[in-house]
Amino acid sequence: RAHPDDIELGCGATLLQAANQGASITLLVLTDGRLGPGDPKLRAREQRRAAQQLGADLVFGGFRDGELTAATALIRCIEQVLESVHPDLMFAHAAADSHQDHRAAAEATIAAARMLSTVLHYETPSTLEFQPTVFTDIAGYVPAKLDLLRNHMSQVVGARRRRAGARRDLRA
Repeated sequence: RAHPDDIELGCGATLLQAANQGASITLLVLTDGRLGPGDPKLRAREQRRAAQQLGADLVFGGFRDGELTAATALIRCIEQVLESVHPDLMFAHAAADSHQDHRAAAEATIAAARMLSTVLHYETPSTLEFQPTVFTDIAGYVPAKLDLLRNHMSQVVGARRRRAGARRDLRA
């Protein structure tokens, strides 16, 4: 949702299961993730590969990474996708998250999807508090989710480099 890879981290196995059952899936990625590891073009390629693996349509929101706010422009972007897709179900970030873009995406999604009967939140590594009430049995889908996440290798390699650099700084 907010960044390339968030969807796969949060609910990738559930989406794989839904696709396997014939569901039509559209992914909306609001920013290009330029503040994370990897350049925006690489991240877009990674996200396109993940969407292709899911058999999903992909829409990029075009907002600046790190600057999402639950203002009219973001809400309207989500509404436009909802109007074109007419989903039965929507997944969104959990509201209690340490990343400001995730919080803004969650808040804007709730506003934009106010007429949709089912919006489910998902947890990512930066989620602070999450008390799920709906569970999906993803037995058998974990290996496929890991394959899906491999599309975003810039995030794994980049995160390792950042941690290694931080350790070097501490030793200095």
